[in-house]
Amino acid sequence: MVNLYHVDAFTDTPFMGNPAGVCLLDEPRSDRWMAQIARSAWMPAGVI
Repeated sequence: MVNLYHVDAFTDTPFMGNPAGVCLLDEPRSDRWMAQIARSAWMPAGVI
């Protein structure tokens, strides 16, 4: 199980700013795995 957090970046007001999906990892993961997590976050852009 992986916890995926929704963070509102560049703001101090909830539900404003730029949405970001943040996943804290205990160990390195493959590029394929990270791309699957990025797609599941339904964010407009992704950075890995």
